[in-house]
Amino acid sequence: MFYTHTPKMMGGKKSDILTDLMLSNLICELPEYVQFFDWRRLYKMDIDGKSYIKFFETTRGYENTVIVVQDEYGYVFGAYTTESWK
Repeated sequence: MFYTHTPKMMGGKKSDILTDLMLSNLICELPEYVQFFDWRRLYKMDIDGKSYIKFFETTRGYENTVIVVQDEYGYVFGAYTTESWK
C-alpha cells in the first residue's frame, strides 16, 4: 500500500536518507494515531556529533520517535518506539 500523506518536517528540512517513497512506506507501518503527526529531526550525527550522551540529551522526553540509520554500505534500517528516551 502506498501512503499518500507525507508528513511535514518541521523547519522544512527533508531527510538526507529517506526518499519520499521510503518515507511513505515507513508511515504505513506506524500506528494509525501517529501517521498524521508532523516530524522534527531531533538528532543528526553529522551535526550533533557521534555521542550517545548527546543523542540521549537531544531525544530525552520525546515519545513516538523513529530512528533512521544508513550504514557505510548504504543499507537503511531503523526503529520506532512509543516510549520516551531516558
